[in-house]
Amino acid sequence: MTRPTFSLLLHTRQRTPLTPGVFENPRRRSGCPKDQTGDPYSGLLLEIACAAGMDRVDGYNVYIGRLVACFGLVALKQPSHGLDALKEANITHVVSAVGPKERPSAISSLQSYDGLRGHLTLDLIDQDKENIIQHFPQAVQFIKAAIADGGAVLVHWLDTIYPLLPLEDTCIYIFLTLSYSGLGESRSATIVLAYMLYQARPRLAPGDALLVLRGSRARCQPNAGFTEQLALYHQMGCPKILEDQILYQQFLSIET
Repeated sequence: MTRPTFSLLLHTRQRTPLTPGVFENPRRRSGCPKDQTGDPYSGLLLEIACAAGMDRVDGYNVYIGRLVACFGLVALKQPSHGLDALKEANITHVVSAVGPKERPSAISSLQSYDGLRGHLTLDLIDQDKENIIQHFPQAVQFIKAAIADGGAVLVHWLDTIYPLLPLEDTCIYIFLTLSYSGLGESRSATIVLAYMLYQARPRLAPGDALLVLRGSRARCQPNAGFTEQLALYHQMGCPKILEDQILYQQFLSIET
């Protein structure tokens, strides 16, 4: 299982003159720029979310990237600025490859995105024994239909950002980021690879698909179990229905 990774992020904003009569406290520095809510933290995290980054998969109208959930900030329940990147890429559909603990944040992070026409959430844990292949037909058809309708799809993982105190007498803020997903290396990459295999079946092999995906995002690396299931999916011909496949039934019997 992928262990959560932690990192510290420093973010600096230009200091502005203090507003007379405004109470100074560690979490609301009146000398630091604020957003329309009056909270410098909210504006900062919106900027960070906007810079989350997506990579377009070469040859496909599919993006792989992350969404950012911000812990403990009511103002960020509607992070409109943080979703500008989705609008610019014409993202209309989203596949959330997240675990049960991440699912609520994945849903709430998209609530204010008015360009969203479809959202598929897959409960997935990054473990070798996780049955990810069972989600391939649904995810593939979801992505296929979205693109056929003229949209673009983001397959994402989730990072959570926790605001810490700003450094004394500065506008330098410290944030703790928490990721369960290995920076998109495994779960989200596997879903994208399944779609690539389906679209180019049977000529595109899993290893070749991974090389193409790494051309867009070099760190993509499905875990060993996911890699085996991609190979099985390809071997079966990327079927729309798995249950009537003998090889899939054999896979299930081994898993149990």
